[in-house]
Amino acid sequence: MIGHFVLFLIEGESVSYGVVMAWRYQLRGWPRRPHIFGNIAQVHAFGQVGLAYNFLQDGRDYLFQTCMPTERGVSQRLFHILNNRERIELFAAVVKSSKFHPEAKDRLNYLIQCFDICTDNRNILLHAMSYESYADEIHFGKRSSNNPSTENRFKIQSTALRSVADEIHSLIGYQQELLVWIEFRKHFPSKYRGSLKTPPLNEIRAPKLKHVLRAVPGFGTTLPVKPLKPRKLTPSHLATTPAASKPSSR
Repeated sequence: MIGHFVLFLIEGESVSYGVVMAWRYQLRGWPRRPHIFGNIAQVHAFGQVGLAYNFLQDGRDYLFQTCMPTERGVSQRLFHILNNRERIELFAAVVKSSKFHPEAKDRLNYLIQCFDICTDNRNILLHAMSYESYADEIHFGKRSSNNPSTENRFKIQSTALRSVADEIHSLIGYQQELLVWIEFRKHFPSKYRGSLKTPPLNEIRAPKLKHVLRAVPGFGTTLPVKPLKPRKLTPSHLATTPAASKPSSR
């Protein structure tokens, strides 16, 4: 724990231990005490989750605009005024009413489900209050959105934090492949747009697309394989102490 590190330095019982702990919790002397909320690996994982999720969300927005039957500018403005929950619900409705092949709809619905889990995980981590940090585990809490007097407590290993980010990484790749598949089909003859078949090159009028498919046959014409569904973070236990009366343990 961080408190133990400070105690060792004050008492001078283990200078080498203090140096190791400083390296673990600080990078070139930053952040300074007392503003240390986790070790370097944990803070790195938290940051990667946030940045990767932002990338995933931006791609999701673009995919929605591509799936919408309206002009991209209209879809973009519509998406902008909605909150995240409304966006997910609207995206699901657009997919349901689309003329995509049933297997394509299944892939898109799977993406929406996985994105929903990633959103919940991201919200938990980026709204968390850090309490204790160990070498391989961090303890934190997040107030319930339904009851502010209830706090969900979490104990998560550093490897599990990285797994949250890795699951987002996998979904980013899956989403990009779906986007390419849908974009390509917009340039196919109409009889191929709702199917899984690829037209012969002489029926494709878009020169750039024809060039791509000639160089890499099959590229973007096969639906991507579903990644593993992300694991939803679950609290280790609940605390009902009101937030105002709860002191920090750091």
